[in-house]
Amino acid sequence: MLYSHVFVSLSPVTENNQQVHIQKLLNESFFHLVNNKPGTQCGDHFLAGYRLAVLHSDSETMLHSCDLDKVAHALLGKHRHTYLNDLAWANQQQQPVLFQRSPAAWQTFPDHYRIIEHYAIDTGKLLFNKYYDFACSHFAMPAQIMQQTLPDIKGHDFRILLEIILLVRNQLLTRDVDWLEWEDPFVLNVDADTLLAQRDHDPLEVQNRMSYIIPFLQILYDFIPNLEK
Repeated sequence: MLYSHVFVSLSPVTENNQQVHIQKLLNESFFHLVNNKPGTQCGDHFLAGYRLAVLHSDSETMLHSCDLDKVAHALLGKHRHTYLNDLAWANQQQQPVLFQRSPAAWQTFPDHYRIIEHYAIDTGKLLFNKYYDFACSHFAMPAQIMQQTLPDIKGHDFRILLEIILLVRNQLLTRDVDWLEWEDPFVLNVDADTLLAQRDHDPLEVQNRMSYIIPFLQILYDFIPNLEK
């Protein structure tokens, strides 16, 4: 309803494990796929998708970066109508748009998500006097701006999400949305409270969150001299 094409960047694991489903996508002209080499990281996969989208899009086309599990959750859940309206609104903009987790959305997440990711969010508030959901799950920007931004992205992992926000910050529109609530109970088809309790008592989950927030904090630290110019 909203798009002329979808660009899918496949991890090596997905390429190996989902060949039947991948072939279905290859048979549909609506989908454009790109494979990624073994040893590449999640940021590399995002960037490969962005490059593919820029290559096949007009300069003014609004490109949306999103995770497939979160898209499925939004489309099949209680926020479908609001989700579609928000995407339609974003498509009318000429500036980059960052969708951010609202207070209601944050309340659905395990404690360690909120606490650890807010280390970076609260640091951003101190630096920029504004809320930025740096571990963003959905942003949109015109293809021309995306193309201009890509050469300045240095990371290979999740830190590219923070890099992109910093690169377009001066023209970025933000919108807090409830539909970015925690999608894992939907994806795994399990009770949310049970999964919350399990995740909140798992030290490895804390380690996973710290693994990308610590680099985020380093990038914000290194960015401070730019604010003094």
